[in-house]
Amino acid sequence: MEDFDASALKQKILSITSKTPDGGYKCEASQNCSFTSVNRLVVRNFARHLKSFHSAVYTALLMTKTSESSRSTRHRIQSAKSKKTIKSKILTIVKKTELDYICNLGMGCTYKQPLLRLNPGNFARHLCKFHPEDYKRLDLGKIDADNKPTAKFRKTLDMAGVQVLARVNRYQFLCGLIRLVTMHGLPFDCLLWSGMQDIIGPLLDALKMTMDTDRIKEFVDKTAKEMREMICESIRGRLVALQLHGTMVKGGQYLVKVSCSYMNDSYICKQMLGVFTLDDTSTCMDFEDKFNKIKERCDLEQWQIYTISIDYGRVTLNQDEMEEQRNDADDSKFIEILGQYNATLTDVNVLQCGRHLLSMVATEATQECADVVEEVIEMVKSFRHDEHKAYFQSWHGRYPTTPDKNNYGFGTYLMMKALRDDRSFYEQFTLNYPGFALYMHWDFIDEFVAAFEPLYECAEKIGDCGLSDFHLQWLLAYGRIGCLEINRFRDCILRAMQTRQQQLQELAPYRAALYMDPRLNFRGSKLFDHSKKEKIITFLQSIYTMMEDSSGDDQQDCPTPSSSTSMQSPGDFSMNAFLTEMLGEGSPESAMEDLIREIQHQERCDADDQDFDIIKYWAQKKMHDTRLWTLARVVFAPLATQCEVDDDLGEAMAGSEGYVSFPKSPAEDDSLLQEEGQAANGSGEDAAWSAVFVKKNSNLLAKAVLQVICNDKSYEMSCDV
Repeated sequence: MEDFDASALKQKILSITSKTPDGGYKCEASQNCSFTSVNRLVVRNFARHLKSFHSAVYTALLMTKTSESSRSTRHRIQSAKSKKTIKSKILTIVKKTELDYICNLGMGCTYKQPLLRLNPGNFARHLCKFHPEDYKRLDLGKIDADNKPTAKFRKTLDMAGVQVLARVNRYQFLCGLIRLVTMHGLPFDCLLWSGMQDIIGPLLDALKMTMDTDRIKEFVDKTAKEMREMICESIRGRLVALQLHGTMVKGGQYLVKVSCSYMNDSYICKQMLGVFTLDDTSTCMDFEDKFNKIKERCDLEQWQIYTISIDYGRVTLNQDEMEEQRNDADDSKFIEILGQYNATLTDVNVLQCGRHLLSMVATEATQECADVVEEVIEMVKSFRHDEHKAYFQSWHGRYPTTPDKNNYGFGTYLMMKALRDDRSFYEQFTLNYPGFALYMHWDFIDEFVAAFEPLYECAEKIGDCGLSDFHLQWLLAYGRIGCLEINRFRDCILRAMQTRQQQLQELAPYRAALYMDPRLNFRGSKLFDHSKKEKIITFLQSIYTMMEDSSGDDQQDCPTPSSSTSMQSPGDFSMNAFLTEMLGEGSPESAMEDLIREIQHQERCDADDQDFDIIKYWAQKKMHDTRLWTLARVVFAPLATQCEVDDDLGEAMAGSEGYVSFPKSPAEDDSLLQEEGQAANGSGEDAAWSAVFVKKNSNLLAKAVLQVICNDKSYEMSCDV
């Protein structure tokens, strides 16, 4: 009875029953039968009743079910024969190897299926799409005008999900692909992945486009070229702030990123101009030659460089990334090269990176107690020994990250903070392993974290700060550290900060930014004395004169001699000439100089206002006089730091390691510098450098791709899906 279809048997039983008023079912096999199934029909119970009391009726029902079952069996046998026929036809056109069935139609066809998992239906779809003539010859089904199967293969695909219509043009599609292989770090050969083909294949067919590895490399190269042209156009005739940032990468090479910042409208633009490498054979002359090539390629003249800052190394502020980005390679030779070049810069304004400045303060203060710090570091390193792993794993302990030599200051702070945050865990750990004397250093760790925390938070906040905003954050950290009553690190940190603050305020661009900030320089401010103010005014006047033509408005506003002076006769005594001979001629003030002097009398703005924006402050004043706004766009263009918290050139190149090898000799390096990103020979190495260039200038991606499509006449922007 269990072999029969319950639903079919139920229908037969219902034909010999009647429904009662209370929802049950009464047997009608004979007039005298009173068997009733209460509330619902239970097929098994009713079948047992029929078998016991109405065997003839029960036998008739079984004979009917056996007939239906035999017909179903015959249908399954016919279906199996049909599938077997399709498989046998497929096997006639495939090549069997030890592992796969390979399509043997066409010289370039590489379609294959595993030997143990041959799917005739998928093979038939492949034949329909790529070998329609053979599909017809094997009589696998009918094909419509679009080379699509009309047999059950197509019905199965239609049942897989609801099809939707979407509008997308070539511009959107190409932008997405370029973002994947540049900003998101996918390799160029990702277009050959079967999953990617499933996604982009229908779009390529609809847009009538072809896309492969060489094609996407070509688009990345063209995009990088358009970006470079856009950058050259935007900085032409404009004063910019240059930043050179070097960092060690795998393989013992030193990468130097050349970037710039400038004011466009009322926001700061940050663009990477290029990158070059140094190796063990490089000298200061090589550094200067490669840097000059990048300036020449960007049409950047010497007078356009408002400031330049050269820094080296990576300042890691994220504890999760410290271990994987740890680099103990010796970079002293490259630091010496950068220092030599820095010493040759006598005709430009040299700045220091704020984040590296804070890191040096932290490192210098840490050296005051290096013996205790090294003792704690050795204990932390011993946590990773095999005999302690079981304890850490069972209690879900987290290993503190030890600092490296390139990030000693903040690296030590992050290690101490990790110990303090999990103090209860490490106290219990030292009880189980008495060999660790960590209990002797908890006061040291608490004071260390309290003293260095303001420096760390300052370094975190200055990612996109200008010079004056950085100065306020610097003063905030200085004040917080000074408020610590009992702390062994307070005095050494304050001394280090005072020394570097004096060095910063000797830099003309730094003083100019402080002079124009109403939170620092206002009526009655004692930030600068009279002599320093005069130097700042002279500096700002020279910057404005450099930007203006020689026939500017300033010369027209110069005072003209009075009529009485011009009419003096040769024999008369001239008091003006006598005073000039005795006191000096003096320098006539221009209208622009008067405006610059008036800045020191501006109204004070609240330094605690978190929403205050110095750029918007001066942008609002351009409605009254555009000259000060023109000057402010140059003064506030330099950034406090050029090394970013979570992204760095080494990290960007790490995404390219799968398809780029860094040049090992100066000759190879020069070849990259000549046409970086333009891929004269279409090699993967050139395309990889272009991918890095596109990633670091991602704000120009949309415009650059649009220009690439407009320049390519084979594409029409009006073609949408």
